[in-house]
Amino acid sequence: MTDSLERKKRMKRTDVILAVILTAVFICHMAPLRARGETKAMEMRKRDRRHVAIMSYGTYSSPMSSDRKTIIVTEDGRVVLEEIYAPNGVFYAQTDPAACVTTVFGVVRHGSSGRRVNRWSMPLCLELLGLSGDGNRLVLGRMSEDRAIRGSDPEEVALTFVDRGEMVREIRLGEIAPSAPEALINDTTAAWGSYRRLNAAGYYIVETNNKTPIVFDTKTGDRLDVQFEETGDIEGWLRYIDVYNWFELQYPDDCTIKAGEDIEGYPTGSIRFECGNTGWTATAAIERITDYGADEDGVSAFVEFSIERAKVMNLSDGPTSSTYADSIISQTLYINSQDIEVLELLLSMVHVEWTDEEEIVERNTRGPIYAALLSPEKDEPRRVLFLSPAHGLDPQPEDIHLLREIADTIGYPE
Repeated sequence: MTDSLERKKRMKRTDVILAVILTAVFICHMAPLRARGETKAMEMRKRDRRHVAIMSYGTYSSPMSSDRKTIIVTEDGRVVLEEIYAPNGVFYAQTDPAACVTTVFGVVRHGSSGRRVNRWSMPLCLELLGLSGDGNRLVLGRMSEDRAIRGSDPEEVALTFVDRGEMVREIRLGEIAPSAPEALINDTTAAWGSYRRLNAAGYYIVETNNKTPIVFDTKTGDRLDVQFEETGDIEGWLRYIDVYNWFELQYPDDCTIKAGEDIEGYPTGSIRFECGNTGWTATAAIERITDYGADEDGVSAFVEFSIERAKVMNLSDGPTSSTYADSIISQTLYINSQDIEVLELLLSMVHVEWTDEEEIVERNTRGPIYAALLSPEKDEPRRVLFLSPAHGLDPQPEDIHLLREIADTIGYPE
């Protein structure tokens, strides 16, 4: 018995010593790798501000959103490959700077795996800026470290629009800043504007130096004449325009709105309204149908998606309570004044609280909730703009009427 205990003690001491040795070896081996990784991470964070992720040579980049680009580099920092994905993740463009060839691939999925199919290619190696949802149209620009559009001559090309390898149109610096000050000309370091991103409708946006968006149709390369008119069509109303999520709506001038932004300053499509002296509030938010695996077209798919998302958006659970929608009281599908399909919903809500003594059940209604279908281009992801009273509020009849009026103004910028 004593010998057995001694053997177990010796084995335990040996295991401890071995663990210490292995830990020391691991730390010594990983320290330089960690240092290089931290340096690479710092570089990655720095360049992420221009929508770029840096990856080591030989790694694989999974689908990313259309405004984010993957750059694959060697250990010495030499760029060997650039990739950018279409918004739907079905296509991606790849540029080989050494061969000066740009190729667009389709992604054919088989469950969780897939393969790529060569769609088209062309002998061009400009900076990748955006790829349309059908994989046909590519937006290219001048190489830039900070997304600034630089040059010294108004005739220099700032944007190139391509359709399946064929040049559609080139946009000159002078078209972005037609009244450019003399300081821009002959100054190679001066910025004429900045590259932004493809918007939700598949249009490409650049910004002037005074932050005014310029919207280009990627099919023709033409500049869209978007009117940034703040006055609404209804007397005493204002207009809110979101060129990135490609929608507009109107609201009374005694309302204030706060638009949500992502970490890089782009609008997310979420809005909070505060209206009148009562401080009555409403919220708006955009959901992409394809983000939830629902890619069917048609009105019925839109209605089904809107109902399910409205239920989920009004669901809450806690350790002592639960709130959920158990049925739809009413649903009305109509076309608003801007020719947009809108679904009006009224939910039946159940709130349950549990105490040590009993279960308390309360029933009420939630709504009206308005779901507006935003789908300007068939090849871009379909989206739904939800508009509803803020949580915890019991809207009065005049508030409900106001919400319906706001929903009636949802449309596309003109």
